[in-house]
Amino acid sequence: MNCSAVAKLPEKIKAPLYASFGAEIVGYELVKKGGNSSVYRLTCDDNRQYALKNYPPLSVDPRNRLKVEFDALQFLRRQGETQVPAPVVALNRCNAGVYEWIDGEPLDVTSSQNPNQNIHNALQFLQRLHQYTQQPGADRLPYASEACLSFSVVRQQLATRWKRLHQHAHSNAALNRFLEDHYKPSEQKIIAYLDNTLAREGSIFDTETPKEKLTLSPSDFGFHNAIKRADGNLIFVDFEYFGWDDPAKLIADFLWHPGMKLAGELKQQFVTGASQIYHDSKLKTRLEFLYPMCGLRWCLIMLNEFLPDGRAKRQHSGKLTEKHESELLAAQLHKAEQTLLKLMDSYKKFPYAI
Repeated sequence: MNCSAVAKLPEKIKAPLYASFGAEIVGYELVKKGGNSSVYRLTCDDNRQYALKNYPPLSVDPRNRLKVEFDALQFLRRQGETQVPAPVVALNRCNAGVYEWIDGEPLDVTSSQNPNQNIHNALQFLQRLHQYTQQPGADRLPYASEACLSFSVVRQQLATRWKRLHQHAHSNAALNRFLEDHYKPSEQKIIAYLDNTLAREGSIFDTETPKEKLTLSPSDFGFHNAIKRADGNLIFVDFEYFGWDDPAKLIADFLWHPGMKLAGELKQQFVTGASQIYHDSKLKTRLEFLYPMCGLRWCLIMLNEFLPDGRAKRQHSGKLTEKHESELLAAQLHKAEQTLLKLMDSYKKFPYAI
């Protein structure tokens, strides 16, 4: 980037950066238009590079993503964790954070030459996260965003998400038809089945999972948030939702995440490895409940673009333009439909052995 591009960098960000680095910012470029945040590569006049992450305005999303991610990375680096970027400076007034720049490429799991090693790498990282739960300061970390600690909590999360979407579905016939004719009957069928199963199991997941059974979770964990260095090592990024959560939810989200296209045998490898990390005799039962519930959650999460605040976040990150809005909404609705179809084939039996 030439120096003329620097003029576009807001002065409110340039000034604190100069004060922190003691170096002039001579270039920056947008490198990622995320669903919520945008990431820029900054270049200083001494050739140092940093990542600048610009979070959604708090008026759009009141969750303090900057604080959660910056605090999480500070904690992890204090433990000696090197598989995450180092935090550099939090620009609280700008709702932006500066982090270590990671040289590498996004991990393409569909063309990876060693997918088994990638799974192994991810599992080793999760194992260290679980070990960090015993370290000083871990107890002060927050719960993960929308932590799933009981069956009733997840049911309430689903109800809240569906209600918000339904309130805005009147202007989109396709969305309204999906929510009323497909999603809601399927949700009711799945929850009725799980309710009946839960009654046979007793209170295993009807009460909150005790904290000693929880782990530290990135909450948006997967290879979609991994950068592969030239030496083959993976660096995991995006800790905006980090915190304490049920390992069963972490596993279920990894399996359902639409940003990952993993073959069935790789998913099985992940489930087998993850179940050995947490040493919890009740994990299998909670996972059998959470897997279909997380599938329902993902059906609704995929439709966030239909919401006013979801649209505002996409505009903030630069991902959504008027030209592509209708195509994006149609694509997200199609993903939700396909996920629901897959879920209806698997909700009665967890498809992976533990």
